[in-house]
Amino acid sequence: MANLNEEAKGYQQDIEDLEKSIGDGALCYKVRNAVYHFKGVVADPALSPPEQVKALLRNEHILPPLTPDQILRVAAADQEGAAGKEARVLVRKLRQLWIVQMRKRDQEMLMELVTQ
Repeated sequence: MANLNEEAKGYQQDIEDLEKSIGDGALCYKVRNAVYHFKGVVADPALSPPEQVKALLRNEHILPPLTPDQILRVAAADQEGAAGKEARVLVRKLRQLWIVQMRKRDQEMLMELVTQ
C-alpha cells in the first residue's frame, strides 16, 4: 500500500510540473475534468495523438469552455512557423498531462480497491 501511495505522489508531482510548464490553468482543468468527470471520453484511435487532444479540448460538454484566445493557441498547431511550433509543444504537454492524469486516476482506483 505504501508503494501505491508513493506512485500516486509521484504522479501528482508530475501533474504539478506539467501544469506549471503549460501555464494555463483553464486548459489544465479541462484535461482534469475530462479524466475525472467524463469517463466516457475515449481517445479515438483513428486520430493522431495531437488530434485526440484537440478533440478533447473542443468538447463542449467538458468544462471550462475555452476562450477564443485558447482556441487559437491550440489551433495554431496545424500552422507552420514559430506560432505553430509553440502550439505543437503546448498540445504535446497537454497530451502528457492527460496521460499522467489518467495514470493517477487509475492508481487512485486501484488503491480504493485494495482498501475495500
